[in-house]
Amino acid sequence: MEIKSTLTLKNFTQDDIFPIEGKVNSMQIVSAYTDPDLIIKTLRYILKNGNQIDTPHFSIYLDYYSSRITTSDQIREQMLEVSELIRKKCDEESGVYLVKGGALFHSKFIISKSRNSMRLLLGSINFTSKGFNNNEEIAIVGDCDYNGQSYINKLIDQLKAYLDKLDCTQLKKSLKINKPLNLRQVLLSGSMYYELKEADPLRFKLCLPEEIREVEVNLDPMLDANLTDSISLVTLITSPVGHGGLGLNVDTDQKRNQKSHWKRWCAETCYGYWNPVEFRDNLENVLQKRKNERKPYYNNLFKIIRTKDTELQNSFMKFRGRIAEKVPLWKYADRSAALISWKKWYKNMLCKLDNESFTDRLITGIENAPTPDVWSDPTTAQELEDSFCESILYQWNKENKNTSSNTIAQIIGSNLEIEDIPDDGHELKMLIERWLKDNKQKSIFED
Repeated sequence: MEIKSTLTLKNFTQDDIFPIEGKVNSMQIVSAYTDPDLIIKTLRYILKNGNQIDTPHFSIYLDYYSSRITTSDQIREQMLEVSELIRKKCDEESGVYLVKGGALFHSKFIISKSRNSMRLLLGSINFTSKGFNNNEEIAIVGDCDYNGQSYINKLIDQLKAYLDKLDCTQLKKSLKINKPLNLRQVLLSGSMYYELKEADPLRFKLCLPEEIREVEVNLDPMLDANLTDSISLVTLITSPVGHGGLGLNVDTDQKRNQKSHWKRWCAETCYGYWNPVEFRDNLENVLQKRKNERKPYYNNLFKIIRTKDTELQNSFMKFRGRIAEKVPLWKYADRSAALISWKKWYKNMLCKLDNESFTDRLITGIENAPTPDVWSDPTTAQELEDSFCESILYQWNKENKNTSSNTIAQIIGSNLEIEDIPDDGHELKMLIERWLKDNKQKSIFED
């Protein structure tokens, strides 16, 4: 048994879900949500690498609401096709199962078996491509004999008993899907979008003394008076040669003048901009347009970073020298230490630029993730729900509730058909949940 992670330890990949000899005749996956493509890929592996004697078993357990199967016709059709394919190729107990487990079914583990051995993966990772490839995730991975008495055997027995107790339903075409009945379920079915601090990945941390960072001081022409503890590559590239920069133009005005109005498809919350699955395509189309408009600027910037590494290093070292004269006790007053740190950071940053998903996020300036699991903490859950309702109220108070430029606020206002705007978020939440219970076959985001 060992602990593995996806980024820090760099020894954890999708192959780690399979038994040590690679032959698979059974796999049970527990995850809040998943990617249909990843399930298909895994199924193909099982069929190709099975023992060719036993009919394989393959089941995956997902959260009823956060998997979005219940709220998105497109996702439901995709997952129905996946589930039907699994049931066709594997035993009759195989397929996709939807779990109703308290506030959020958030368990995560994988049990895979061959004829002679078993493997357990138990940790933080959801069964998604992003979980394996982009996120930092950690898990315990352990192998055991099929009929052994090891600690891993005992863990697997307990987890199998756990699966038997779950309130779950196999996903079939005949399954009657319930629409969300409360605000929690509505929010779980959507996604959060976050504005990236787009300069951060291209900034070298300076580690200036705290007493320097706490005061506004004109330490160098390349640094703002309200000092941030980093220097941007964009600053080194665009600053005048007289200040030690490269004096190049990367057309920052072009990028700043591009507006995509993507927030009209979201409701602002304390955790980010929430987008319902009904408007996912609308938002993604806007973000794709934003990406296309910003791409020329970033392509030019990335080209300079890749081809002007020596010039940028020299520019940084000149900048470092000026700072060191004013802050002699600074970490990078030591020229050798500064050069080593810069080269290590720059090499790592170039590796990131070779990662398409990383550059896509940087270009768009937006990242998305499932609605966070906050319902285990009543206070935190209330903060999220309150911030959602207050965002809607803000839009209504700024404009007429039925003609607001924010689509989320507009359609909720239209469906609720209320004459007077509620006084607070709690009242709005009650109105929304009353509407959900009275309109069980309809989404509140449908006209």
